[in-house]
Amino acid sequence: METKKVPIIINGLLSLLLLYYISIQVPFFGIVIGALMPLPTMLVIRRAGWLAGILLVGTGLGVIHYVERFFGLGAEVLPFLHMAVIAFAISFFASRHYRLEVIVGGAVLLAAGLQAGAFIMQAWQLGLSPQDHLHQGVREVWTAFEKLLEQEKVLEQEIPLGGMSVDEVSTLIARIFPALLLINNMVVVLVNYRLSWHLADGSRRETLQTPLTHWETPDWLIFVLIASGFMLFVPIPGLHLVGLNALMVCSLLYFFQGLAILGFIFQRFQAPWFFRWSVYLLLILIKPALLLMILIGLTDLWFDFRRLRQLPPED
Repeated sequence: METKKVPIIINGLLSLLLLYYISIQVPFFGIVIGALMPLPTMLVIRRAGWLAGILLVGTGLGVIHYVERFFGLGAEVLPFLHMAVIAFAISFFASRHYRLEVIVGGAVLLAAGLQAGAFIMQAWQLGLSPQDHLHQGVREVWTAFEKLLEQEKVLEQEIPLGGMSVDEVSTLIARIFPALLLINNMVVVLVNYRLSWHLADGSRRETLQTPLTHWETPDWLIFVLIASGFMLFVPIPGLHLVGLNALMVCSLLYFFQGLAILGFIFQRFQAPWFFRWSVYLLLILIKPALLLMILIGLTDLWFDFRRLRQLPPED
């Protein structure tokens, strides 16, 4: 390995470990930081090659194992490996110059499939069904969450869940678990892909075949959305669950299309970055704004807000 690649690997390793330990030690905010863990590995792969990326992840696993064995900081290998899979999947598909849909879709399906497989294996080792394992995990997370709020003196009484008990919440999460799995991986993949594209050196930056502000969902997705909506009214539990999960995933895709339209408008009118990110933050904090973005993305099929489907003028 070339000597000039060593500093790149060391910097990537320090960044990776810092992100990882913040993710497990800092409540709430650590979840957001943990979602950025694929980024150092992706940048190392781009700047120093695949072997450097493999060395980075392998060294990181060794450090985590050593620290957990001697210091017991609550580190877990599976989340680390999950983020490594996302990093390698995005890097592989992007290096092949595939379309954005293939890069994101391939990485999401691979990461979600491996994550689901690891979850089922854990349940099997514990002698539980996947559903019982999920219920148990939700209850443990909620109990830990309540204890944390009590320690911070935020919680003086039991947190209301809209009239739902913890068992009812765990049942709801079990019903929408496939959609949550895909949505979580989709957000992580998109954020890391976009950030890695911005941070990459100009000579190593892949050309986006379609600018993100021009991205749109395929026309046939509207039929999936309509079918999933009808499935909610079918008195067959299995079809009802499929419809509910498909509806959630379709809604997220149309939300992303709404964001692309908003970004297109910002670009066209050269809105300052501070204004753009202030609006994006409000979209997260205000629930009706989320629904508005989904509606804009959905109706773009008919209104073509960005005029992307206009035919070229005839000679």
